[in-house]
Amino acid sequence: MDNRAYIDAVKAYADIVYRTALSYTKASHDAEDVTQTVFMKLLETKDGFVDEEHLRRWLIRVTVNECKNLWKSFWRRSVGLFDQMAEDEQKPYDFKGHTERGLRRGRPPEVPEFEDLSQSALYEAVMALPKDYRIVVHLFYYEDYSTGEIAKLLHIREQTVRTRLVRARKKLKQRLEEAWQDEE
Repeated sequence: MDNRAYIDAVKAYADIVYRTALSYTKASHDAEDVTQTVFMKLLETKDGFVDEEHLRRWLIRVTVNECKNLWKSFWRRSVGLFDQMAEDEQKPYDFKGHTERGLRRGRPPEVPEFEDLSQSALYEAVMALPKDYRIVVHLFYYEDYSTGEIAKLLHIREQTVRTRLVRARKKLKQRLEEAWQDEE
């Protein structure tokens, strides 16, 4: 890939890659690392891309793979888990499962600010979903991929994508109804 095409790709797709990584990892520092790694792989790739959609799909696929690799790393599995357990034992929890500093896992919450509170509640509810549901919801609603395209990107069956979407919607509905009932 030549320099001009690389710079254009970074400008066009950096936000998509970052948002996809953030929806998978739930932490901005991890999403930034994944984004950097994805674009380094793009710079190193010798493959030509048929069109912009092919490039976009390749970037999302590599992003998902890098997010999975992040969780498989020795540091995450060994040292990170040990430190996390030690931190969790020392921090008191409130009734919602939060610590004084952030979420139950010792990470500060990664919630952007929204002008409309309903958007903030929806974002928090989506980010509270399990990662398999979160990534499917993100690709379907925010990146406008069809269930068939998501299935190809994630290397899963289309029916699995549909099932995850249905389950995610059900969990979101339940969570948002609870949040709205708490406000009344």
